[in-house]
Amino acid sequence: MFSTDVLAGMALAFGVTYLLGSLNFAVIVSRLLYHDDVRNYGSGNAGMTNMLRTYGKKAAFLTGLGDFFKGCAAVFIARGIFSLLGAELTFDGGWLGAIGALIGHLFPLYFHFKGGKGILAACGAILVMNPDLFLVLFVCFGTGRGSSPGWRRPVSGAVRLLCSHRLPHPHRVAGIGAGGGVLPVPG
Repeated sequence: MFSTDVLAGMALAFGVTYLLGSLNFAVIVSRLLYHDDVRNYGSGNAGMTNMLRTYGKKAAFLTGLGDFFKGCAAVFIARGIFSLLGAELTFDGGWLGAIGALIGHLFPLYFHFKGGKGILAACGAILVMNPDLFLVLFVCFGTGRGSSPGWRRPVSGAVRLLCSHRLPHPHRVAGIGAGGGVLPVPG
């Protein structure tokens, strides 16, 4: 199974990144700049789109920036925790950080478990975990091309190809170091 340092690292990484993910920047920005809660308006969602519709471009930009870099930071924090503990994993510990931040964003402890949809937090984590996948998603969906039915199959195929390329098969990998580097099986 898992050694105690790995289990401690998993619990700590998930807990810290969940708390980070619970910092919902739509709620924070709306309270700091407008002394109100964005969830009381529009769609009721604590996300960048509702911020744009309710408070404008500046508030939406700040929200997007905060949520995006929250996802990036969660991956680095989780990797750092595993590295500091010297825990050897069979997977990249950043994934645990990404999941923790996303769950925290969706169900934030600080805001009565009513959060956003997690799109930008997930994008930030994807950028750090798999930059190739992020680029494909950005080109296809960031340009609006991913919304038409004709783009769904090629985008889906490209995403699956990149994921299968970047995630090693368990029989071909001896382990993944604390920093996320793949250690090939000799012979």
